[in-house]
Amino acid sequence: MHRGDGQTAISRSSSIPDFQDPYLLFLKGRSHLLTNEYASAETEFRGVLRNERSLANYDALRGRFPILGILSHYYLGQLYERTGKRDQAINEYQEFLSHFANPQSRLPQVGEARTALKRLMQ
Repeated sequence: MHRGDGQTAISRSSSIPDFQDPYLLFLKGRSHLLTNEYASAETEFRGVLRNERSLANYDALRGRFPILGILSHYYLGQLYERTGKRDQAINEYQEFLSHFANPQSRLPQVGEARTALKRLMQ
């Protein structure tokens, strides 16, 4: 995606109410990551993970979409890699890949995470 795509996403995400819905947090996190606003992206992705783990909230359980939490680990890996936090990036990529034991996964992020992990482990 081009930087313009991220700016458009940020503009649109500012109109999203500050609900703690994992899907909205994920979209806001991606928008911030696309525009290299790493601190804001990290906050949003951590919010996704926090809300995905919340088993006390019936509405959160009913609307749970676990791929958002899984993908949040991938994007946190990217974020940490870009900001020079090697160990944290490795941990996030490993957590992401732990959900994909099948080497034939068609999700493009799986291959990208494997490549990034190999690069970081050298």
